[in-house]
Amino acid sequence: MDDAATAVWGAEYSTPTYDDWIELVNQCYLVYARTYVGSSSGVIVYKAKSESDRGAKGLDGIVIDNPSASYSLSDPHIFIPFTTGDEGIYWSATLYPYPREACRFKINSHYNNDFSDTYCTIEVEDGFYHTYRCYGYSVRPVKHK
Repeated sequence: MDDAATAVWGAEYSTPTYDDWIELVNQCYLVYARTYVGSSSGVIVYKAKSESDRGAKGLDGIVIDNPSASYSLSDPHIFIPFTTGDEGIYWSATLYPYPREACRFKINSHYNNDFSDTYCTIEVEDGFYHTYRCYGYSVRPVKHK
């Protein structure tokens, strides 16, 4: 009843749960993109082509910005853009611990001191890092099969 993705897009769509975000991070090949087809920075998410590609450095790890030669934008993928400046924060449908709070998915870019190197980190925040839902973060809907 309070799922923004379902309310806007219809019953075929929903806001990803905490487990959905964990699955995306652990089962897909993630690449940090400083720009994506002329738009903002973010993370390109590919279906992993091999077992060793899954996790792209793992949960709370650094996401590489130079993908394996076996991945290109012609491969099926989704793009998760930064929503403000150098970070993107997306809601999960997992409420914790009270209905007014929810877990979230967060991507951040980081710079070294001289800005010559940039990298991205991924966090799927669980019950220890929940946020009030009134903050108005973005929703990245998923479509049910």
